[in-house]
Amino acid sequence: NIKTLFIRPSTPTARKRGADERDTSGSSDDDGHDQKRLRLVAQFVTSSSSSSSFRSTTDESASSPLPNHLDFEGNPNYLSVTDYLQQIPSVMESLLKLKSKPTVTLNKSSFDARRIINVLQGEVAHATPEQADILVSDRATTCHILALRSTRVDGGPGGKSSPSVALASIAHIDQPAYESCIQSMADMHKRYHGVGNKIILEVHLVGGFNDERGSSQKLTEHLLHTLALIDRKERQHIDIIIKTCCVSGLNDDGSRAPIGRGLAIDIASGGVFLASVGEAVAGPAGIF
Repeated sequence: NIKTLFIRPSTPTARKRGADERDTSGSSDDDGHDQKRLRLVAQFVTSSSSSSSFRSTTDESASSPLPNHLDFEGNPNYLSVTDYLQQIPSVMESLLKLKSKPTVTLNKSSFDARRIINVLQGEVAHATPEQADILVSDRATTCHILALRSTRVDGGPGGKSSPSVALASIAHIDQPAYESCIQSMADMHKRYHGVGNKIILEVHLVGGFNDERGSSQKLTEHLLHTLALIDRKERQHIDIIIKTCCVSGLNDDGSRAPIGRGLAIDIASGGVFLASVGEAVAGPAGIF
């Protein structure tokens, strides 16, 4: 199993949200579209048991059965995971935004190293804004870095919603396994916000490239499969939204090398950026 850097979050209290905490009270149309796409991933991954390629569909309904062997124009075809993700406008928009900015080096001169948690390969960490500012992991090649951030949505006056204090998690995943660990990450978010409460779980995924063995694509497909099955199982309590997906071919620089090898998430704001970790932030395990 993945080792756990268990930062036990305190139960959220009724307090005024900080000025830098983002309001995620409503989902945009793009978010809803992505949520449907994630559920469609669940349908075609589970319906193509031995196939390494995703089957696409023109059907936008998350509850409708998936037509077999159809591309987005209704023609017989199979799509790679990269091709499939390229059909989702909001995923491509966030991808371009992420790659348009240079990789940020987290070092002592620019950041408070005491407020940064660096996660190594095979580890996972959870934290709230009170406990840390940034969760980060780097040095990924075919490995993928998975970051989650959740807020609870409570019904308020006039049917409006107000998000609670956020919880963020990050994991550095090195092979198509760890389904129970990823489920445990989702369970952690449910417990933190209170079992039975509806939460929004934002997903950020970075890693891989066009490697010759196809290891990156297999891991990408496995992680999307796992997340989609969690969405199917937990949709009564969790709305899973794909926010960032810079993976496999979408993370290739054109010379069979990854563009982004590290991902950081600002716990309070929910913002993500490509990152590398300096020695002062890495900790002894990261250096040795």
